Amino acid sequence: MIDIILGLLIIISFSLLTISKLNFLLITIIFISSAILSLRNSNIKISKSKFVVSIILSIFMIVGDTIYEYNNIIYLFNNIENIILTIYKVLGYIVTFRLMFIYIDKYLSKGEKKEFKLFKWYISKLEKYPFKTSFISLFIVLSIYMIAFYPIVLCPDPSYQIKMFFNIPTNYIEYGIQRNPNVFMTNHHPILQTYLIGWCLSLGRLILNDNFGLFIYTLLQSVIYLSVLSYTIKFLKDHNIKSKYLLILLFIYMFVPMYLIYSVSAVKDTLYTAFMILYVLKIYDFINKYKDNKISILEILTIFIIALLICLFRNNGLYVVVISLLGLILYTKKNKIKVVLLLLLVMISMYSYNNILIPILGISDGSIREALSVPFQQTARLVKYHDDIIEEEDKKIIDNILIYDTLKDRYDMELSDPVKNKFNKYTTNEDLKKYFIVWGKYLLKEPICYINATLNNTYGYIYPVKHNWYFYFKYDKRVTKDNLVDYKYNKLGILRKIIVGYAYIFPYIPFIGLISSIGFNTWIVLILTAYLITNKKSKYIHVLIPLYLSILICIVSPANTYFRYAMPYIYVLPSLILLFRKEIK
Repeated sequence: MIDIILGLLIIISFSLLTISKLNFLLITIIFISSAILSLRNSNIKISKSKFVVSIILSIFMIVGDTIYEYNNIIYLFNNIENIILTIYKVLGYIVTFRLMFIYIDKYLSKGEKKEFKLFKWYISKLEKYPFKTSFISLFIVLSIYMIAFYPIVLCPDPSYQIKMFFNIPTNYIEYGIQRNPNVFMTNHHPILQTYLIGWCLSLGRLILNDNFGLFIYTLLQSVIYLSVLSYTIKFLKDHNIKSKYLLILLFIYMFVPMYLIYSVSAVKDTLYTAFMILYVLKIYDFINKYKDNKISILEILTIFIIALLICLFRNNGLYVVVISLLGLILYTKKNKIKVVLLLLLVMISMYSYNNILIPILGISDGSIREALSVPFQQTARLVKYHDDIIEEEDKKIIDNILIYDTLKDRYDMELSDPVKNKFNKYTTNEDLKKYFIVWGKYLLKEPICYINATLNNTYGYIYPVKHNWYFYFKYDKRVTKDNLVDYKYNKLGILRKIIVGYAYIFPYIPFIGLISSIGFNTWIVLILTAYLITNKKSKYIHVLIPLYLSILICIVSPANTYFRYAMPYIYVLPSLILLFRKEIK
């Protein structure tokens, strides 16, 4: 009983660390509880991989705590008192995470308990018709969101996409070189999704009105997305996951608000996430079935279509697909040629799409600035805090790229958009070469400044205490200007407020709220990795490659703790936890 009480204290303390005034008290509770539990489990050892992950997670917490409070990593070691405190916290966190692994091991070693006595009828339906039962259940709950947010939630990105579809100039055409003076669409946002929203809107105009057209897109997206979530339940059932876990997962999908609230939002990440879930499950099947067995052409074609959709619905999806397929090529023997052909087919298709189809349509390319958030943030912080050490000639080189005079005022620690939005679109390769020489020069002079710039812009992806940009719900007026689209919410404002209120407080509910924590989900990926290595199931690391890459994409993204960027690896994790749990046991 004392183990349970102390364990709950640790979990609740971690969950409440967002309340900065209680930080010292909560950390003390964590460490005292951990010390007592450590003494009770001092004779138990953990594997090297688990110990390494314990150290990594401890570093994540120490760095996160420091950046969260001070925005500067230097506070870890700027005086003797802080150095001692840092050592104290590092050791405390290592002990805590070591305990975490001990108790996970104890849980995994226990025998299975009986199935739930409650929901017997519902579980029987879930066992017999896993896909249909899941889809109907999810759709019933989703209908509340659909009614509340009819016709759809438009945030800035899809609003700009609608304007592009109707060939209305947006900021994005100004950021890059326009290919055709009469075409104002760019591939900054996925072209296919832009057309999909536009086509649904146009169809709705013909049938009834603009609102109905936007709702057609909501319905289409929701059917695809809910079908994928329902497929995960069926997939797990087919892989002999017990019904009680299927029920828990389905309830998570139904009642954890992040899973359904994005279904009524037009952001590109909803469909991209759905395709990523399918892709990861296909890789799992490949690892299980096709190392020593030949894969069919139909299966290769299925993976190709899913991989192509990933690439088409997110520009950086190509990196995820290419690197993960390279991993499968190294892994497989009998199917090596087929996977090589699959990779070549994806690359040829995307090359043709980007270099033939898009130019023919006159669509402009996105700006290279999208890939330069990390160095641009580092330069902006350098200018803000160390302007006095920058030489005049170097200032001119930076000015040619980013407009030096206003750079320090535009610097936002957690968002690179204000900095990169002033990028000179006429920058040449020679200009970039000169810039990176300057960038490297001051990296050697002020490395802590560069580290701080990157950590402030990324630490939320490794630190579970940080929450930000959780979901969209506000009414966006961009498309209503000049009567472009007759878009308006219904009058059910009270229902919307109830849903928004529930979604807002969910991340802060002790323990359960960690489900929606980006940093906590990153931890889970690392914890799964440790267990796969320890239990000699390293072949499943290939399944996690798309998740690793998604985390890295978040790290180099323009915004800190941006939930929709993390959706591709967060939403597939519950399925992988259940699958890997079975493999490990």
